[in-house]
Amino acid sequence: MRLVYYTILFFIPVCLFGQADFFGQQKEANKDELTQIEVEFQLTVYPNPTVDYLNIATNTPFSGTYMLTNIIGKQLTTGVLIKDQATEVMMGEYNDGIYLLNVFDENGKRITTRKIFKE
Repeated sequence: MRLVYYTILFFIPVCLFGQADFFGQQKEANKDELTQIEVEFQLTVYPNPTVDYLNIATNTPFSGTYMLTNIIGKQLTTGVLIKDQATEVMMGEYNDGIYLLNVFDENGKRITTRKIFKE
């Protein structure tokens, strides 16, 4: 019987309202705590399809690297993405086809991969 009582007083308020104390009363957040808002990382690659060059831009101050490969995975070029700047990748010397653009963060973790069409 006590288990049912404790479940009602503790677990249900936690499930319904978030953090609660032992008696089901809601705990107030510390007013000095800062609320951190995360901005979703967005990568813009343009123009796509491309002929001569490709621009890489982000909506956040992001610095990392990129690697351009052909469709079978052969590395063609790499470079650095600079914070708050669009990066230009020259594509004029490559044949028409499909390429893959991999973007990595500062730690080398791949963030995203985009298909690039060269005309």
